[in-house]
Amino acid sequence: MKNDITDDIIDKTLELGGLLMQFGTVYRATYLNHNLDKESDTDHTTMLAIIACAVAAKFHPAYDLGKVAHYALVHDLVEVYAGDVNTINFTTIDNAAKQASEDIALEKIKKQFGEVYPWIHTTIENYEALKDPESRFIKTLDKCMPAITHYFTDNQAVNEHMKDPIVFEKSVRARDADMIKTFAYDQHIAMLLRQIIVDKAIDKKYKHHGVARKKS
Repeated sequence: MKNDITDDIIDKTLELGGLLMQFGTVYRATYLNHNLDKESDTDHTTMLAIIACAVAAKFHPAYDLGKVAHYALVHDLVEVYAGDVNTINFTTIDNAAKQASEDIALEKIKKQFGEVYPWIHTTIENYEALKDPESRFIKTLDKCMPAITHYFTDNQAVNEHMKDPIVFEKSVRARDADMIKTFAYDQHIAMLLRQIIVDKAIDKKYKHHGVARKKS
């Protein structure tokens, strides 16, 4: 068994560890607390993976929990090379540029680890293909995670980019509509969680600005 661990495997394992340490230094637009400590990609990934497995186990017993966990763990790994894109205001995102950058990053990961650890790039590719319900579940639930950080930090990140609560709400509704039209069409539970949690964050923002919210 010892002879199965070649020098190449040792080198790539160390290299993968270094990549994941770098992953922990990719900071997002969101905050972890009121001290304005930035949320890292590893913070975000841990939150998503644990919440996703808990929600899937409760509401989707037919889902493969292994896939759910695997997709959650790798869903943002390309950001080690592509960086995180601020998506707080959905209406301003350049999706084409974001996708192009992430495609290049995936190819770099594939070239770097594909020969020794092909699980990494194949799992990312399967996630991004969105051909199974587990991948669509993760992609949908992923869009709920920032709302949790907004809720617990009183929308500090949102306030930096969108002071008007009406603009924030319009951005949220635009993203909801786009999600339902594309990858979230069969993800009722994840969408419902997103909408309820985001709604709580929106309420806080209206209250912070002293504006009465008109609910439809």
